[in-house]
Amino acid sequence: MRIAAHVGLKDEAELVEPCLEQLYAIGVDYIVATDMGSRDGSVEILRTRTDSTRFRLVECDDREPGALSDWMARSTRLMRESGADWAVFLDADELLLPREGDLRRCLANVDADVLLVDRFNVPLTDEGLDLPY
Repeated sequence: MRIAAHVGLKDEAELVEPCLEQLYAIGVDYIVATDMGSRDGSVEILRTRTDSTRFRLVECDDREPGALSDWMARSTRLMRESGADWAVFLDADELLLPREGDLRRCLANVDADVLLVDRFNVPLTDEGLDLPY
C-alpha cells in the first residue's frame, strides 16, 4: 500500500520540518508540498528537500492571478503520478495521529473509497510549538 500526502503552507517555517518528519514517521511514502508564496524562509527549507522519489515541491504565489488554478493542476498531477493507493490532504499546522501509530495499519481493513479523518492544528505559542503529543 502506497500513501501520498499533500501539504499546503504559507509562512510556516517553524512547522515545515516537524510536519514532514511526522508524515514520514506515520507511513507516508510521498509528499507534495505546495508553498503559496511564503516570505519567512519556508520555501527555502522545502527546496532543500526536493527528492522526486519521496518529495515534490510546488511553488505558487497566492497574490498572483491564476495561482489557485495553477496550484490545483500541478498538485493534482503530482499526486496522481505518485502511484498512491491513498491520498491525504492537510496543512503544515495539522497533524494526523493514527490510533495505531501507522497509517497502513489503520487502512489495512478499510472497505471505503473516501475517509474523513480528524486533524489537529498545532498552535505556535511564546514557548514554541504546542504539539498534542
